[in-house]
Amino acid sequence: MTGEGLRMTFSVFSVIRNRNYLSINKEEIFVYTGECYLERNKIIDASSGISPLGPSKKVKAAIRKAVKNIRNYPGPELTRLIRLFSSKYGLSEKDILLANSRKELIYLVPAVFRPERVLVFGPAPEIFEDAASFSRAEVSYLNADEHSGFTADAGVIKQHLDGTDLLFIANPNLVTGRLTDKIKLRELLSFSVSANVRVVLDESLIEFAGEGSHCDDVLKTDNVIVLRTTANFYGLPGLELAYAVSSQKTLADMKSRGYWSINNLSVEAARTAFKDDAYKKLTKKYIYEEKKILMNVLRRQKGITCYDSDSNVILIKLDHQTDKIYKSLERAGFSFKHCEDIKGLGKSFLRFSVMKHEYNLKFLRILGSCL
Repeated sequence: MTGEGLRMTFSVFSVIRNRNYLSINKEEIFVYTGECYLERNKIIDASSGISPLGPSKKVKAAIRKAVKNIRNYPGPELTRLIRLFSSKYGLSEKDILLANSRKELIYLVPAVFRPERVLVFGPAPEIFEDAASFSRAEVSYLNADEHSGFTADAGVIKQHLDGTDLLFIANPNLVTGRLTDKIKLRELLSFSVSANVRVVLDESLIEFAGEGSHCDDVLKTDNVIVLRTTANFYGLPGLELAYAVSSQKTLADMKSRGYWSINNLSVEAARTAFKDDAYKKLTKKYIYEEKKILMNVLRRQKGITCYDSDSNVILIKLDHQTDKIYKSLERAGFSFKHCEDIKGLGKSFLRFSVMKHEYNLKFLRILGSCL
């Protein structure tokens, strides 16, 4: 829509304006990308980490069917979900804490256990620091070394745990997409337990990496809490169901803080998604093939450093033309979070996730034209 067209539209309708949106008749129609206003349905979320395939057909059908029961609290549906967890991970109802979002669980841990000093292993999004600071904990950061390709060094993390009460670590890393070596991660968890350091292990992207969880191990200790969510791999951020796995004692402490009712739709969506093996295979195949295209092109492009990734998230470093690239991407409708807000990185770093095929190609074309 042209500028003239926008002015004409706004002269007819009542307009409500804030920093990010232009709303007409109380509907968010245009989103400000940083360069211009674009129709909301044309915005390409380039950094969400959400599966570009969205929820499966089976999940959509299950949601439509579950709508009939939205006047009721979850009953049999929740029981069936717990049974599914039990058969998949060997968990009972007391071994798992369900929540409406991963964010809810991240904030809950420091609120319940009141750590004085928290270490965030990064690069990491701000949510870990925000949650710790909200509970008035002192927060420090330790980032993986850029020169090693942001590979996590469990030995270095151990050296920084002295005086730490709580460690936040994501596997795969939420910014770089890198996995921590499984053996070294287990050693780190064991060391943390012996040092009486509580660990929150965020596995939001673990399904993209084709890795199993550490759920089996954490049941033996009170000090490790594993977080998972249906938002990313299963494409369900709007009906997210998150869960924490730990010892029964730890979860009992967390549950004592309050009760959050899980809705029928998210329960049924999660239960159906977990059983949809065809969708899981399709998603993993799609991500693998699209990521291969992206990384092959990026690694041949001069002016870009492309780091290894084990999931659907990719981190690159721009050697020059940074402002031009950001403006070109924003004009084309790409929305992303700047890495200048992530400690240890900066404006020259760009983190994005695998998108739909046509968007991946569009993204590569813009980068190529700018460089």
